[in-house]
Amino acid sequence: MTRSTPLTNRKNVERMIRARWVSIALLSCSPSLLIAQERHVLKDDHPPTGSLIKREVASWSIPIDKTYDELTAAELEIFRSHYEGLKSNEEPPFPAKGMEPIIRDLVKVQSALQVRGQLFVVATVDPEGSVSNISVYESPSKRMSKAAAVILFGTKFKPASCSANPCEMEFPLIVDMKLK
Repeated sequence: MTRSTPLTNRKNVERMIRARWVSIALLSCSPSLLIAQERHVLKDDHPPTGSLIKREVASWSIPIDKTYDELTAAELEIFRSHYEGLKSNEEPPFPAKGMEPIIRDLVKVQSALQVRGQLFVVATVDPEGSVSNISVYESPSKRMSKAAAVILFGTKFKPASCSANPCEMEFPLIVDMKLK
């Protein structure tokens, strides 16, 4: 069973951007709130030279270090709310190891490329939990687009579920990249 999602054309994509999609903020120095909900933060592995304070490198509206099955009912509700028309017997795809590996890899690439701007990609996740297609709608650079595609193609997902059966569904990723 294939589940079509609202991201089938640019008009719907732009509408969804203006609506409620979760944004991940990659921060280089000055953290900023991008969403009104509680913010879950990922910190750098090591503090910058001359400091003992690890800086924030990313934030999201649900815990970055949890898998889909580990999310609370409230966190699941937040995540599910970003899918228009998702029925109660359907579940969206989600990275099998949670968002942290994807975010950490994107932080490394963003730091190396020193790019800023919005990255908006949509991964089509097949019923086996593999990414079958990537659509890039916005990116700060071609190299960032390619890197994001490599990261997502290399990520195993918990497949979407439609009426208790694995199905194909899109997984959107919106990242606001900032520099120092």
